[in-house]
Amino acid sequence: SRDEAIGCNIGSLLQGPETDVESANEMVRSLQKNGYSDTVLTNYAKNGRSFENHIQIGMIPRDTSTSNDLYFVGVLHDISGSNNETVAIM
Repeated sequence: SRDEAIGCNIGSLLQGPETDVESANEMVRSLQKNGYSDTVLTNYAKNGRSFENHIQIGMIPRDTSTSNDLYFVGVLHDISGSNNETVAIM
């Protein structure tokens, strides 16, 4: 729910026992270095069901002379075969 998600990062909501922590950390390092990441992680739904999640995240270019805000856009795609829904998040 919205209330459960407030104050949490996406990783803490989706990661579980079979999530490859090193791949998740590499995703963060890639974002910091290149402004883009493309990886597949095992994530978990609220009910505990695991799924393979293709995650693409990119930094949105900004004019640093007018703003210090930093924005990213991400696309999560369940590739486990049980759900072919693509969800865009901001």
